[in-house]
Amino acid sequence: MTTQFKPGDHVRVVACSANGTLRMIGVEGRVVGYDDTLKRYVVWLDGSEPDKNHWFQENELALVGQIGNDPAPAAAPEPEYTGGSVSYYSVSISNPTTQPAPYTAECNDIIEALGMNYAEGNAFKAIWRSCAARALGKAKRGYTDALYDAEKVVFFGERMVAMAKAKKAE
Repeated sequence: MTTQFKPGDHVRVVACSANGTLRMIGVEGRVVGYDDTLKRYVVWLDGSEPDKNHWFQENELALVGQIGNDPAPAAAPEPEYTGGSVSYYSVSISNPTTQPAPYTAECNDIIEALGMNYAEGNAFKAIWRSCAARALGKAKRGYTDALYDAEKVVFFGERMVAMAKAKKAE
């Protein structure tokens, strides 16, 4: 059988089957081989343990570069710190669930569309920032780890609990 990808090809995960996990979408790696029986590619994902491979169907991968033809490695994004719109609050959705075409989601648009209050919006932004730093390498200048955002989630989560209890008592 002819397969689209060859061992050594540089690929990006663009979708995951029911057996996959969504956190792998956007992660890049190298094709290690192809299993004719399972009709799946064996891929070593960047940052994974060297002996831990993952399995993907052809439609779950996109070619980034072939052996010897990889594009120059992209420079790590510069951390941002500004009061304006920043890249770590946007994310490209390459394989949307219900939309007919890829689009870019903005954190603030989602907050406003759902009518989040101050505590909800801040907890959501903290989770978004933490995930963008981990999964996309997009971070606020000075960001060192997820602890700051985790603490914000706890703080604003406690505020949300207090508001919900107050509303229930009315």
